[in-house]
Amino acid sequence: MAAAGHVPVAHMGNIADLRALVGRQADGWLRVLLWVPRKVTEYRSTERGDVDTAARLRAWEEMCADLTSNADEAFFHLRLFTDRLDAEAAACEIAAAFDALVRAAAPHGMAGRRGGMAVHPPE
Repeated sequence: MAAAGHVPVAHMGNIADLRALVGRQADGWLRVLLWVPRKVTEYRSTERGDVDTAARLRAWEEMCADLTSNADEAFFHLRLFTDRLDAEAAACEIAAAFDALVRAAAPHGMAGRRGGMAVHPPE
């Protein structure tokens, strides 16, 4: 995929699974945190008419605790606040960050384009 100019993405729901995915080559994956505040999560879920909003909020709280306990500031390459930018802008940010990661790993033009990622909640 990367050689074809695409950015492969893997969505991980917790830090343990993300660490298992990246293994010993942590910088081989661009780790991006797509962050949304709890109030925005609740608003979006309610606006969609979700019947499981309470469960979604519990999942948000569990995810936040997981991030706080199992990932430090340096774990993620990029943090995107999904209440502040649309999906297209987020995709562009991710692609640019991945391209920078690839260039850093192979500064002499040996690498193709593009990769995967995750992020940590703001204080």
